[in-house]
Amino acid sequence: MGLNMKVYIYGAGDKGRHAFRRIEQFYNDQVEVAGFIDGRKSGTYLGLPIISAENVCTVSGEKDIPIVIAVASRKAAVDIYTNLLQKGEGKLTCYFYLAKDNDTYGPEDFFSYECKLLADDAKEMIPHIEIHAADYCNLNCSGCIHFSPIYKRELPNTEKRLADIDKICSVSNKILSFYILGGEPLLNPELAIYLKKARDLLPNADIQLVTNGLLIPHVKKELMEAIKENNIVVTISEYEPTYCIRSKIITRLKEYKIDYAIRQYDRKQKFNLPLTVNLNSCYDNICISDGCVNIKEGKIARCPTLLYIKELNDKFHADFPQDGIYDLNEFQSCEELNEKMKEKVSLCRYCIKKEIDWHICKGTPCFEDFVSYE
Repeated sequence: MGLNMKVYIYGAGDKGRHAFRRIEQFYNDQVEVAGFIDGRKSGTYLGLPIISAENVCTVSGEKDIPIVIAVASRKAAVDIYTNLLQKGEGKLTCYFYLAKDNDTYGPEDFFSYECKLLADDAKEMIPHIEIHAADYCNLNCSGCIHFSPIYKRELPNTEKRLADIDKICSVSNKILSFYILGGEPLLNPELAIYLKKARDLLPNADIQLVTNGLLIPHVKKELMEAIKENNIVVTISEYEPTYCIRSKIITRLKEYKIDYAIRQYDRKQKFNLPLTVNLNSCYDNICISDGCVNIKEGKIARCPTLLYIKELNDKFHADFPQDGIYDLNEFQSCEELNEKMKEKVSLCRYCIKKEIDWHICKGTPCFEDFVSYE
């Protein structure tokens, strides 16, 4: 790509703004944003025109202007990519924007450093996969959709979890984003093995380590080096305790020139109580984890709430439905897997939008920390 390459940003929202501002800050001698593309908005955004998705080929394809897809959902990103390819008859050049927050550590190229080139057949792509490196956590948030506060302080069997990465990659290793999280993944002393395994099998994927960040100032040198060597983005969920030591966390990451993204404190002061026992709840039915496909010990499910609901049922003698959890060995094609992960399941009827102030469970976690009766 030459200097002053024009691009269109697909997404006139938070991620689109993030991409625009980062280009302004670090890449204005390389890239010029010609405008935004959006399927729902029109007019202007940040002083630039918003182009209808229907007209994308006219404005981009004929002029060979690349499109940077800047949306939060990987599932939505792959759907957008699929539609763009169809409209442009496969001639458009598309990238997925990674939304890093660190300063650049050197003379970086926008397209290779800030984005992932989307060059695969969309039918062979899995948008997003998550795996736990630890099931329990050091924060114990009330409302946790992974139910980490009720897990025993035991580490998972590394061999079994690594086998899950093998299994999902046998279906397709064209995974857009692969998240290693928990619980709190930094509690696992064998975390570096997960990072290396994932990168070896997914050389081109966006791999992120999702953490509350509290342990980062104390992480051993060997793990920090493994994060850097395997090109892992550290994504920090900035809860109140994290926010209090933000500067220490960032200083430590910068010491090793590690890329990071921050899910900022002003968006982490509120949580969502995920479930209700009342199918006639006064709260709206909502899915906050659509596309967050999780794998664990040979199983796969469309969201963490479903995959880990057994722990909640067993702990509190509840009977939330568990259909929709599949054996990874069942799937022979990526397309088949993606279709199954889009299907609603019985548990979806119990998922609600009930905003609560972020707080940790008081004492021993109770049923009401995760479930509403209303």
